[in-house]
Amino acid sequence: MENNFEQLIAALQICSSYSDSLCEIRHVLEKQNSELLSSFISQFYQSILILEHWAWELFSKTSHQWMEEPKYLELLHTLALFNKNLIFNYDDIDANTKGSLLIPETVDCINVIFERFEKTTDENDPFISIVSLWFDNLSYFLHDNNEFAMSSILIYITHYIVRKYVMTDQYKFYLNQLHQSPLSPSIFTAKHLFYIKTCSLFLSSYLFAKAQDFIYTSQELLHHFGSDYVQILLLHTCTIESWSAQLLTCIVQLANLFGSCCWWGGEKGPQTKIVFPTDLSTCEYIDALIRIIDY
Repeated sequence: MENNFEQLIAALQICSSYSDSLCEIRHVLEKQNSELLSSFISQFYQSILILEHWAWELFSKTSHQWMEEPKYLELLHTLALFNKNLIFNYDDIDANTKGSLLIPETVDCINVIFERFEKTTDENDPFISIVSLWFDNLSYFLHDNNEFAMSSILIYITHYIVRKYVMTDQYKFYLNQLHQSPLSPSIFTAKHLFYIKTCSLFLSSYLFAKAQDFIYTSQELLHHFGSDYVQILLLHTCTIESWSAQLLTCIVQLANLFGSCCWWGGEKGPQTKIVFPTDLSTCEYIDALIRIIDY
């Protein structure tokens, strides 16, 4: 079937609703996700590039009728896993090749995606879950390839995310939801996870990669979310055995963002005082981390 991959992608370009092509492309990618052959990337680079651009264009369409088609969703989930494997399991594929496949060509599709996100009133809109996978993969790629912090596309996405999502009352609202114990599983909506997991991950990857000027200082970022993060950690490390996968991923990404802010901001003393005003508060935080390690 791999021998027909180029023809399948060509057919997809002509008619993206051709369901047989969607299924066959998915089968090829599923096989590749199992075998992880670098030769596949080299042999079919141009076709993979077309497929990656097709996905970004699909996300930026004004109509999202494709969201109701299981074949589209199955292919996109398989492609997202393929991209994640590309980042972590192909050491012999150079970073520039990976970046050309993963990073969109322009910010136009990004703007349309964010506009769609901001207009939806459905907390569990499946569109949010799908595009979050793409932003998560960009975060993983940036974390592993710091030189791409200079990419104008990734800079644009980061600035948009921090201004429109992280440094907002809505981000604080979702943080406040985590100040409960026990937590209702219903709070972990697609939108909640986009704000707390995906946006935190993207920003932390960028800060970790780029220790230069930014539109916010580390102090401003820590003032915004630092105390919430520490209180959430102190609260929930008393019941680690009951953590859900969603709570775990939220705490991990908040911890990564917290660490990136502390590492990125230069002088550590003034920053840590924002969230640890006393020695006792520092000790309580360390004890909470020890509870996680012990568990």
